[in-house]
Amino acid sequence: MMELLRGEYSDLFKQLMSASHQFKEASTNNRVLKSEVEALRAKVPSFLNR
Repeated sequence: MMELLRGEYSDLFKQLMSASHQFKEASTNNRVLKSEVEALRAKVPSFLNR
């Protein structure tokens, strides 16, 4: 019984670590994307005034 619980715990822990990694990656990508959008927004007025 204990081996089964250890196995389940191990699997759940791996899933948690994977989800945590994916969340951190998505958060970083979101930050980069927001920064790029802001940079593009700053450039738009100069293109419109040409």
